[in-house]
Amino acid sequence: MPELMKTYFDEEHYNKWLELPDQVTVYRGAFESCQEGLSWSLNEEIAVRFANQYISMTNKGASYLRAMTQMNEEGMKLIDEKLGQGVSVYSMNVKKADCLLFVDRNEEEVFVPNSDKYFISELELT
Repeated sequence: MPELMKTYFDEEHYNKWLELPDQVTVYRGAFESCQEGLSWSLNEEIAVRFANQYISMTNKGASYLRAMTQMNEEGMKLIDEKLGQGVSVYSMNVKKADCLLFVDRNEEEVFVPNSDKYFISELELT
């Protein structure tokens, strides 16, 4: 990933990436089946915010989401499957060399393409 960060990202992204320690802890708010996702954050509070948004979606239910998003039946089927799952905040320690850092969306976002090769811990959602 170091060469990818240097080659394809602007100087701001690359310099922020260089500032990271060799090992970083990243966080993700997600449904249970999505804990090995691509997008993570360096900021636990951002992951909690995402988890709370998913909990809010679950509490409002599929009918509310269908009315608000005008999603087609295929899209709603995917949402229905997710709404029956638990939501949590997950963390893992990853090598900086396995990450891509994005700094332009105020999410301290880190892409971890190989998150499945790391041990993921579930944090208590408060």
